[in-house]
Amino acid sequence: MDFNTIDLTRAEQATSFLINNEQQEYQSRTLLDKKNGRYAYLSIFPTEYVGPNE
Repeated sequence: MDFNTIDLTRAEQATSFLINNEQQEYQSRTLLDKKNGRYAYLSIFPTEYVGPNE
C-alpha cells in the first residue's frame, strides 16, 4: 500500500465504530425536577437601537 493513499474502507469502519459507540454511551441531560419551569433568555438582538450619544 502506498503511503500517499488513504484506505477508505478502514476509515469508514473506524468512523462507524466511533459513531455507534458514542450513541450507546449517550445519556440525556434532562432535569428530573418538574418544578424548574421555563428559563428566560436574553434576545440576541436588542429590541431598540441605542445610539452612541444616548
